[in-house]
Amino acid sequence: MKSLTSTKWGKQKETLLTTYKTITQPIIEYASTIWAPIVSETNLNKLQIIQNSSLRIATGCTRDTNCQHLHEETKTLPLKEHLKLHSSQLRQKSQLPNHPLHSLNIHNPKSRYIRQTIFQNRNYTTNYDNNQNLFTENTIEENKKRIHSDIVNNYIQSKEPNKILNQIAPEISKNEENIPREYRRISAQLRANKSPILIEYSIIT
Repeated sequence: MKSLTSTKWGKQKETLLTTYKTITQPIIEYASTIWAPIVSETNLNKLQIIQNSSLRIATGCTRDTNCQHLHEETKTLPLKEHLKLHSSQLRQKSQLPNHPLHSLNIHNPKSRYIRQTIFQNRNYTTNYDNNQNLFTENTIEENKKRIHSDIVNNYIQSKEPNKILNQIAPEISKNEENIPREYRRISAQLRANKSPILIEYSIIT
């Protein structure tokens, strides 16, 4: 990603984000529906650091920029929420009787301790279950959309106010996509109050 952009030239933010989501993110999240429910915070943070670095390159923000600002600038969920989204949607799809993982929804007593999966750890996933188990492909698709909306909305509600505005920051105008990379980078830095062109920032750093 660094070879595709710099401070005054390079690909636009959207192209860099697509590059990250196409090449890097699938590697980070490989088989995440298996390990996500039991991953330690330490290991999860190591993966989050990789995502943060990619988002900094895409936006051009400085190293000390708040991680929440990076996710706001790129409309990207933090890794923890994104993994939960994948796991929740997989569990929802498995409710169909003809799904290969459907049998895992039937909980049988275990003779020994086994680390919980998304099928045992119902507190990890966002669930829409049916007592009659009457699922169709249409209801599954609707529930997947509801799960996506719930997880995204919960994250938005948990965000802290922007320190400059003292409230949740509004969405970035689509018109910004038409200006050069250099000025978009400065705009992203200014929105976080972390830009080398600010006198107070230059004094501190």
